[in-house]
Amino acid sequence: MQITVKRGDQLYGPYTVQELEDFLNQGNFKISDLASSDGQNWMQISQLPGLGQGSVPATHPSSPQRVTRNVSAQGGQEVSSLVIEKLAGTQGWVRFFSVLGFIVFGLMMLVAVGALFLGSTGAFVSLVYIVMGALYFFPTLKLSQYASRIARLRVTKSELDLSAALEAQRSFWAFVGIVTLVVLCLYLVIILVTCVGAASMAF
Repeated sequence: MQITVKRGDQLYGPYTVQELEDFLNQGNFKISDLASSDGQNWMQISQLPGLGQGSVPATHPSSPQRVTRNVSAQGGQEVSSLVIEKLAGTQGWVRFFSVLGFIVFGLMMLVAVGALFLGSTGAFVSLVYIVMGALYFFPTLKLSQYASRIARLRVTKSELDLSAALEAQRSFWAFVGIVTLVVLCLYLVIILVTCVGAASMAF
């Protein structure tokens, strides 16, 4: 029987009963984690026959070969050192740009507050800087989360932290892509309006 383990939105396995027993003994999974043999009906590992009954018996396969699948302390497959090394190489630069982004955001908020003392025009200037600051804050936050997850991944080697890091990176590039498309559309509208205005003046 092949058993799949579910923790949150993450699936691990499938494992044999013996492998799952070994992972329980090693503390990679908890008896409260969900498990299924068909991928549809889920129950706690403690409810599986012969598994999770308090302290799991330290039985081992009858063959001399032990389970060689690498599992991190957080559960799931252990991320390879090569992958972690490549991602770790980006951590310093990502952290630098995230710190720089937070500094720029802070300066924009200071300018926005200061502009409020300039009268009616200052309110408009303040609004502009608040909007610009908001556009800086979200991608900067995602860069910071990415750097933090990479730092954690170097310690845990967990798929969960790798997934979280890549999700933060995905959110960053999705936001940048959307903003870029909006800016390009605005430029296109400005060019069309300019061309139409020039043509109407020519006639």
